[in-house]
Amino acid sequence: MPIEIDQSIKIEQTNKDTIIALSNNQQRSVILSAMIKRKAIAWLRQHRRNKKTIHPRIFAAGLFILLGPCLEGIHRNRETVIIDTEYSGFDNEIKAMLIRHIHNAGIRLHKETIFFAQVGDCRAHDIAWKVNRGLLVPDHSVTEGELMRLVK
Repeated sequence: MPIEIDQSIKIEQTNKDTIIALSNNQQRSVILSAMIKRKAIAWLRQHRRNKKTIHPRIFAAGLFILLGPCLEGIHRNRETVIIDTEYSGFDNEIKAMLIRHIHNAGIRLHKETIFFAQVGDCRAHDIAWKVNRGLLVPDHSVTEGELMRLVK
């Protein structure tokens, strides 16, 4: 069963928290607070030349933090990861950034493991929506330090 990932509230909506969730035989969610997103965006605007990849870069970091505890199992069980297409035209860049984070963590996950598609109405969407509405508690709140280490 593939792991499906969906996001509730886009990164660029800096007045609201972003939730990224996954589901298959397990479920997990992380929350990126509006304040931390604003700080990361401001830093990236000051220090990065390519302004178009700011939001995809933060999304890739969030994906890595979400997938972190699952990566060994994904590798061992040869699972596939399907990420909802959130930033059209940037799938390859997001995938490259995510794979780089995974490899830097010492895990040799093949790039063919990760796909982008419209996941639609799936459990991951339901989990992200429930966390967004306060009906579920996220598994992890991303810290400023965690996010900044990955986006720099």
